[in-house]
Amino acid sequence: MGILSVLYFVIAENAYGTTIGKQLLGLKVVTKTDKKINLEKAFIRNISKIHGLLLLLDIIGGILTSTDLLQKYSDRIAQTKVVYTID
Repeated sequence: MGILSVLYFVIAENAYGTTIGKQLLGLKVVTKTDKKINLEKAFIRNISKIHGLLLLLDIIGGILTSTDLLQKYSDRIAQTKVVYTID
């Protein structure tokens, strides 16, 4: 299931910049310069979803090392961010 989850997130974020859940919440993933993310960046930011413990560590690492609560640690590595699409 972990591999399928990673594949879904990588493909959806690479193709559309968002997933179904993010789209419902009005969120989108972009690069630090507000451009569409590529396959490599999508993979880097989602690899932690392969296992629940890795995802938890990724989220905690992001909270402890960033002022942006929407940014996981892997977002910093991939140089991506999650932004609101609805104002």
